[in-house]
Amino acid sequence: METNKEASFLNKLYNDLANSPEVMRIVDRSKDNTKLTPSEKISLYINNLDKNHNIFINKYIDNDNNLRRLKELYYKKYVIKEEYIKEKYFELQEQIALDLGYGHREIDDKEKEEIIKIIIEDQKRSLDVWLDYFLSSDANYPMWVKYWAFQGMLTLGRYDKEKNTFSKRTKDTTSIFADLNREALSLARDYVIKTKIAKEDIEYDDNKLKELINSGSFAKIYSYLITTYLPSKKAKRTTNEGCWIKYNKGSNHLPLVQSLYNYGTGWCTAGEATAKAQLALGDFYVYYSLDEEGNPKIPRIAIRMEGNNIAEVRGIGYQQNLESDMEEILEEKLKEFPDKDQYKKKVSDMKRSTFLYKNQKKEYTKEELRFLYEIDSKIIGFGYKEDPRIEEILNNRDKKTDLVLIFDCKKEQISSNKKEALSGNIIYHYGDLDLSDKTTAEGLVLPSNIRGNLFLNKLTTAEGLVLPSNIGGSLYLGSLTTAEGLILPSTIGGDLYLNSLTTSEGLNLSQTTIGGYLDLGSLTTAEGLDLSQTTIEGYLNLDSLTTAEGLILPSTIGGGLYLGSLTTTEGLVLPSNIRGNLFLNKLTTAEGLDLSQTTIGGDLFLSSLTTGEGLILPSTIGGSLNLGSLTTAEGLDLSQTTIGGDLYLNSLTTLKGLVLSSDFNVKGIIYYNKKQFSCEEFINEVNYVNGKEDNSSKRR
Repeated sequence: METNKEASFLNKLYNDLANSPEVMRIVDRSKDNTKLTPSEKISLYINNLDKNHNIFINKYIDNDNNLRRLKELYYKKYVIKEEYIKEKYFELQEQIALDLGYGHREIDDKEKEEIIKIIIEDQKRSLDVWLDYFLSSDANYPMWVKYWAFQGMLTLGRYDKEKNTFSKRTKDTTSIFADLNREALSLARDYVIKTKIAKEDIEYDDNKLKELINSGSFAKIYSYLITTYLPSKKAKRTTNEGCWIKYNKGSNHLPLVQSLYNYGTGWCTAGEATAKAQLALGDFYVYYSLDEEGNPKIPRIAIRMEGNNIAEVRGIGYQQNLESDMEEILEEKLKEFPDKDQYKKKVSDMKRSTFLYKNQKKEYTKEELRFLYEIDSKIIGFGYKEDPRIEEILNNRDKKTDLVLIFDCKKEQISSNKKEALSGNIIYHYGDLDLSDKTTAEGLVLPSNIRGNLFLNKLTTAEGLVLPSNIGGSLYLGSLTTAEGLILPSTIGGDLYLNSLTTSEGLNLSQTTIGGYLDLGSLTTAEGLDLSQTTIEGYLNLDSLTTAEGLILPSTIGGGLYLGSLTTTEGLVLPSNIRGNLFLNKLTTAEGLDLSQTTIGGDLFLSSLTTGEGLILPSTIGGSLNLGSLTTAEGLDLSQTTIGGDLYLNSLTTLKGLVLSSDFNVKGIIYYNKKQFSCEEFINEVNYVNGKEDNSSKRR
């Protein structure tokens, strides 16, 4: 719950926020609203945002349609409107073209329409970065901080490289929204909480930074951090020699935070709250190279663990990718970890990418070209985005000539548009292939391989359909009502949409690797559905299954697992590793539900359980645990579970019988009996209710 200090801070910063229309709309709905102070009004507003946010996270976050609707609301409010893209913008583009030597070039109406679409789409995508982060379990910030940061970010306009500052965003600003730098965000949060909320007297080594922190403006603090302060603090790296330091799970997070301070890593771990939350889930390793005095001080590589598994590896290169000269150091370290194999490819890909980028040439070998065009497998790195160097290399090449060499074929057998792709005898299609107008596969001859997405959205039957053996992007078969005769590619680099199938009869996925998610959201029976040999790197949607009888799941799912209609656990054998969320939100009994052998990287939804009797939880839940319908704590054992997000016990009125351990750890908020508790407060409450002595604290 937001305190008066935080609400008062927001009210002063945003010029009487308490009486703004958006706050007063919420206040007017409450009882005794005439007696509320400005701080109480803002607290009511922020807590309402928090409540709605949690409802969304619990119910809708991984539902594409609902997520899209929510984002549309933000787009409507914050993305530039078409009518605000003024004529002077196009005049400027014409002048730029003239300055670059393209001559006098007039932009016609059709081109303007395309440019407008691009501007709007770019703004949406850049806003998505912030929305996706703040709606994820990774963003371990209270709602008032999210509000403060998001509102401040919205005022940042175009970045001026010469002045090293951002302009002020207005309704006709055409530039994208500011980049998300998680380290700067974490530091801005820490600085303001300590200085403006806790009123700590802190010594800063930069008077300008101190001045901006005292202003309380997120926009000013954040822009200074990412443009001036953090870059200036990056130490000179004169050597790669150094050593690894391990920070143990559950240990004090401050030494880790302090070791990253002022080095501009870009890692969100530089924030205290984030570091504490991450160490609650597992060990943390950092490789420090030697500074100018010969001390291992300069952070270069981070390995974050969740339990016994590597959760992520980050470097300090672009988008947290590994620096090329750090690859061998990481490769040697990874030999110590049981799940090292999945990281070997990343290390190998980055080494090869670095070599080809540094040694660009007109003629590559066939093997090098197969790698660059990702013919055999997708190039993966350690950052949040694809390695930009590959696209940079390909942009300067004649792609058809390269692909002819790769496939040892004629130029006519390589296609780059729809007409060419359907001409027959095409070995490889470069790009997407949109055939969403096709209602039948009769007479359809597809390329043997497709680099991008294949859209066959309107096909209702697979009769006569011969699919490519490899699809680099996603495969859209969203209208198929039967899998009879469907032979899938061996590799689908993106997602596979089969979301209209109601039965798995005839569906064979045993030889298919899916790089994204698998949508089987309309299946009502899983009889004969064997996914044990299927690789799914994204989430698996089985949200309409009412029984798990006959269902055989993979040992690992790269994203979330949606089983939101199951009412019984009978026949359910869960994967040993679910890297995303697990939705079992219609189970009313936990009888037979043993999750002790399952690692869950995201949230666990058991929101319809009324009793915890028989429930055996995992040792680690990376996100939140939703037990919002429990009416009794009897039989609920949380003693062996670490929870990385929030704990929802909203319907409990007593904690009698709840089992906790002395090191019980919830990094987020605990919702119980219409109140919000920190982990420490909750332990005290449980001890009080269960009659255990606790003289160190008072009951809430």
